[in-house]
Amino acid sequence: MKDPGPVALVDDDPAIRCALTRLLGAMGMATVPFASAEAFLAAGGGAGFSCLLLDIHLPGMSGLDLSACLLQTGLDLPTIFISGAGDAEQRVRASAGGRALLLGKPLDARTLGVALASVRQADLGVASP
Repeated sequence: MKDPGPVALVDDDPAIRCALTRLLGAMGMATVPFASAEAFLAAGGGAGFSCLLLDIHLPGMSGLDLSACLLQTGLDLPTIFISGAGDAEQRVRASAGGRALLLGKPLDARTLGVALASVRQADLGVASP
């Protein structure tokens, strides 16, 4: 089976980036953390990643704006949005691309693991168990 590639993690909170990088590592997933949408774009903007774990509320460019920017450039990267305060409008915007999920903070490790496995397998064309 093809290696799905690392997970890109974009969150402005260093404690969350550290905790999620460790958690995903314990799940056997390589993770590349970014402190902002701009840092993610400066590093190449998604090429080579299996999916994007993306905070909605970021200083500067928001997570929703980053996702829209990626879609405009033709990169349809499976995305899991995370938010401590998701409202109905954000849920609609987050799912508008068709390949996104929205999870609330604090994140449940099992739910996150299932969501990541689902979007990564879907991107590879592998059926979920």
